[in-house]
Amino acid sequence: MAYDGDAPVGWCNAGDMKRYPVSRHQAIPGFARENACDNTMSVICFAIAPGYRGKGVATALLERVVSDAISQGYKAVEGYVNTKNAGKYWDFTGPARLYEKYGFIEAIKQGEKIVMRKVLNP
Repeated sequence: MAYDGDAPVGWCNAGDMKRYPVSRHQAIPGFARENACDNTMSVICFAIAPGYRGKGVATALLERVVSDAISQGYKAVEGYVNTKNAGKYWDFTGPARLYEKYGFIEAIKQGEKIVMRKVLNP
């Protein structure tokens, strides 16, 4: 969670890839699971209050995810970018440029999904 004083202004859902269920509506593409590093933290989505978008809230949340992943011994952090609906209000996975500016690289692309990965060197 990100706050401005006591008001929540942003949220990021991230956790161990293995703990997210595999289903037809899965947040993690199957091809990402097949090509993942062992011990990967997955960034599933962001929610940023409209008045706070474009002000670094998602970047701060992503920085915290990476910091937590390092302290918990993860080998990589991944995000799953949608190219079809990029920039739409329902595009909650974050844009590729968000990940790129924090050192993630495009690891795999298949159809309308891109796996953005940051390999960690704690």
